[in-house]
Amino acid sequence: MTNTEVFAARVKRINKSAGRRRPLRKASARGLGERLITPLMLVLCLCGGLTAAWDAMDRPTDTPLAMAGNLSVQLLEYLITI
Repeated sequence: MTNTEVFAARVKRINKSAGRRRPLRKASARGLGERLITPLMLVLCLCGGLTAAWDAMDRPTDTPLAMAGNLSVQLLEYLITI
C-alpha cells in the first residue's frame, strides 16, 4: 500500500467513527441522602464531642456553644500569630 492509500484508509476510518453517535457520559448522580448524610453526621459527631468535653470540664461556660466560640477565638488568635 502506498502512503496515499494508507492515508485514505485512515481518513475513511476517522469519518466512519465520527459518524457514529456515542452516548454522552453523565455525571454520577448523587442522591439526596449522599449529599446530606455525611455532613450531617460530621456536625452531629462534632457537637456530641464538644458537649461531652464541655460536661467533662465541669461546664466552664454557660453553654457548649459559648465554649465553642471561645475555642474558635483562641484558635484564630493562634493562627494569626503564626
